[in-house]
Amino acid sequence: MFLLAVFGPLAVSSEQLRLESSVDAMGSTYSLVLYGEDRSRLEAASEEAFEEVRRLDRMLSNYRPDSEWSEVNRHAAERPVRVSVELFKLLSACIEYSRLSEGAFDISVGPLMKVWGFYKVRAICHTGRKFVWRWLKVGYRNILLDPAGRTVRFAREGVELDPGGIGKGYAVDRMVDVLRKDGIDSALVSASGSSIYALGAPPDAAGWKIRIRDPKNEEKTVTEVTLKNESMSTSGNYEKFFLAEGKMYSHIMDPRTGFPATGMLSASVITPLTLDSEAWTKPYYINGRAWAAQTSTERISRVPLSGYRRNRDRTIMRVAPMNSRFLDACRRRPTDVRPVWFMRQAGRYLKQYREIRSKHGMLEMCKRPDLAATVTLQPVEILDVDAAIIFADLLLPVEPMGLKLRFVEGRGPVIDNPVRHASDVDTLSTANTDDLGYVAEAIQTVVKALAGRVPVIGFVGAPFTMASYMIEGGSSRTFVKTKQLMYGNETCGAG
Repeated sequence: MFLLAVFGPLAVSSEQLRLESSVDAMGSTYSLVLYGEDRSRLEAASEEAFEEVRRLDRMLSNYRPDSEWSEVNRHAAERPVRVSVELFKLLSACIEYSRLSEGAFDISVGPLMKVWGFYKVRAICHTGRKFVWRWLKVGYRNILLDPAGRTVRFAREGVELDPGGIGKGYAVDRMVDVLRKDGIDSALVSASGSSIYALGAPPDAAGWKIRIRDPKNEEKTVTEVTLKNESMSTSGNYEKFFLAEGKMYSHIMDPRTGFPATGMLSASVITPLTLDSEAWTKPYYINGRAWAAQTSTERISRVPLSGYRRNRDRTIMRVAPMNSRFLDACRRRPTDVRPVWFMRQAGRYLKQYREIRSKHGMLEMCKRPDLAATVTLQPVEILDVDAAIIFADLLLPVEPMGLKLRFVEGRGPVIDNPVRHASDVDTLSTANTDDLGYVAEAIQTVVKALAGRVPVIGFVGAPFTMASYMIEGGSSRTFVKTKQLMYGNETCGAG
């Protein structure tokens, strides 16, 4: 079951101590490698991280009859079961993984794990009425979540949730949160070697070196990767399996067929969060390499690929960790440096922007997704800023509303038929939002090109700003006509 061998530095700086420890919980062995200068601090952080795993074991284990997870399995077919905020969020994420993976990821495989003998007792049973009955109970659409009541209910009897495809990754992420809170900045967190997170880097190293074994020979190495502040999970047919009539049956189930998935030997996924990497190894393994390559770059925006390598029946996916300075600042989290991004007005001083602007009008650049995407990406590619702001104009929505917009050199936006009377307001339309589809196309192009490297920011005009442009017919410093309409008509001024 051990998938990854971890190689730390051979020599440790005299100021840095290395602490290794492990604990068994949730059917797995959780291990830690920590570096720091204070041994007592390392030991305290290690124990606090392990206590977090024990807490999650009490919540997520399907082997403990008193766990919150077992409570759902026991009663959700009879009545809605109210669960904690934490468990409800986790179950919601699982449903989203199922939807995006076309059902290849599914926590309702509990009945299949039992009928195939991967839960407590081995009992090979993959044909006949018992198998069909169990298989019919599988399907994430049988899991009904009610956000208002924070309840879980099953659509039919016999549904059973299995945390095996998500629990380790979630626990690793929570352990990392604990370590960060305790001031640890160099650690390797591993759940049975199959789901890991590399926090920072060991002393005098660029990151944590991780070996991915050959699925057919534990002594051989497929590849070695270096991780820093990112996770990797691996699913392989050699973890749990049995042989019957000369055929190998692994524990990785295809919920849509009821049978163990075939055709792959292993799949490894690298993402910023271990929850994501563990969840996505299953669909990539089950659906195969072609689906993984197509889906990762075209459909699943949540885990954009920066690249993938294929080696016969082995798939290794690397998902680029996002530069999160901007998002961290928005969430009032500490950042290593102050995040920087360019608004459109600042970006227009770039030479590359001016070259495009000399050939195309402002409105044309906004309405052509290829040009808008190119201009959006310029500050990211040239200056390595921390966020990309979509190239658009806040007045673009006025055209679908029925107003005539144009841009005049040296003057800016001009509206030829401004709103001057209350009766003009009644003629405005809000039914033609599809006319702004070019903005969505530009966003899709940018998101795909960035592959998760930095966030994409959108912006809108404030209500008064939009109203003043629509009433004045352009920019204004006095807003005379806007004030006249607002103060002269009770209905227009009420908003």
